[in-house]
Amino acid sequence: MQKSITAFHRELLEIVENAASLNKFLHDAKTVDKGMKKFLGILGEFNRKYGTTKLAFSCSVDRCSLRIFLKGNDVMEIFKGHAASIPGLKSLGIGTFDEVEISKEEESENLLGKVKEKIYLSYSSQESDTGFILEYSRKQKSVEVIYDPADIAIKSSPLVRVLSQVALKKFNQDIDIFKKHGHLGFSGLLSEEEKKQLLKKFNPHWRDA
Repeated sequence: MQKSITAFHRELLEIVENAASLNKFLHDAKTVDKGMKKFLGILGEFNRKYGTTKLAFSCSVDRCSLRIFLKGNDVMEIFKGHAASIPGLKSLGIGTFDEVEISKEEESENLLGKVKEKIYLSYSSQESDTGFILEYSRKQKSVEVIYDPADIAIKSSPLVRVLSQVALKKFNQDIDIFKKHGHLGFSGLLSEEEKKQLLKKFNPHWRDA
């Protein structure tokens, strides 16, 4: 299982890094046109490999985004089945982050009883404080994870742990997502520090969702 988690994380991270690179070069039409077809092919292979997870990439006039959807009937299915058991869960919210501390059991239960289509989750550890949002998408009929791209780089982050748990429930280990289309290569031109900065700038306003 650990080998599968490592492979999933490596694939997801490369995709997010290259999505961030495409966003950076958005106004360089030649660069984007050259990489877009291959990138969308890689996304298609990822979505075929992981049947319970879907990545959706789109670009507007001023920016690109990579959205993550998890197979689930509602946000509570993902919360109870995966997110709630991740160590470090600190607080919950239905309108914003940190409305109720998880240690306040009665208040937490009351808030969870009010959850409809969206829940904000905050985690804390010695390394950092982080979080993400689960929101049900009626259009996709699945649960969207609204996330900080920088957290994708950390294999042990609550975000990656939840994503890997869901993805590895149903996957085809025979599919090599880069075999058919090759590696996109944008992120390979950057140093590790440049990659970190690129991820930080990819979706800086994710908390405002």
